[in-house]
Amino acid sequence: MRLLDLHCDTPFELYLKKQKLYENDLHISLKRSKVFDRYIQCAAVWSDSKKSDSECFSDFYSISDYFENEADGLLIKSQKELERAQRGFVLTVEDMRLIDSDISRVKELYDKGVRVGTVMWGGSTSLGASHDAEGGLTPLGKDTVSEMLSVGIIPDISHANDTVSREIIEIARSAKKPAIATHSNSRAVYHHTRNLPDSIAKDIADCGGIIGISLFPPHLAGERADISHILSHLKHHVNIAGENTVCLGCDLDGIGSTPEGIGHIDDLPRVFDRLSKDLGYNAADKIFFSNAYNFFINNLPQKEKTVL
Repeated sequence: MRLLDLHCDTPFELYLKKQKLYENDLHISLKRSKVFDRYIQCAAVWSDSKKSDSECFSDFYSISDYFENEADGLLIKSQKELERAQRGFVLTVEDMRLIDSDISRVKELYDKGVRVGTVMWGGSTSLGASHDAEGGLTPLGKDTVSEMLSVGIIPDISHANDTVSREIIEIARSAKKPAIATHSNSRAVYHHTRNLPDSIAKDIADCGGIIGISLFPPHLAGERADISHILSHLKHHVNIAGENTVCLGCDLDGIGSTPEGIGHIDDLPRVFDRLSKDLGYNAADKIFFSNAYNFFINNLPQKEKTVL
């Protein structure tokens, strides 16, 4: 069994608690990942909502440096590195407001290894409106998304409101590139502003993107959820966006509670087993690994440039 998961907050939590990536008391560790024959994790540096944009940019370097040291050669920046990796991490940013109104920092993040950027997180920011706010992208937000697409950072609509989500997708479509939702469930299955309406899920699929399902109970079913609720969201997105679009974006180490029966990453085989029974082994493997793998093979740079 293989896993390529689109979102976790492990870099932030590791740095905050000064723990080790190999073994720790978090949801994710390299030791726990041994249940998977192959394991690739998109790992986010979260922009702390209590801090200013400039503070978050400074923190990005501290957190990403700490994580890179812990990952010890496992960071994936290119197609070639992904093809070779049995264990690896794709660095991402959650809440692109950390550029602090300086567009040149988008390229700086790319050069540091960031390959996915969640544009919004909460409230109204310099870039636009999150799921809990009204409005669209600001002019800076539009320029930031365009620059992300230009340099090679894939825009992620998770946490954005519907207006901003559609604007990001349209900018991506105009650039003939994809936008994705790394950790967003179905609003038709459970109504929450963080979840995607069917129309936006279809738009992501139509522009070549992928959608990851989160394990956060309040986004699955309310305060309590179990594996059956995870499957409901997965199967609904499959019906709406297609079997080749749906992935996992568990949000582990970024959520305060998990569904019943899922305490850590090494519990995810329980979801795989249930999914295999319902949809078949091949569909379960697509959702757990192949869909995200194929997407990144097609959208990461072919190889890293050699610095002379």
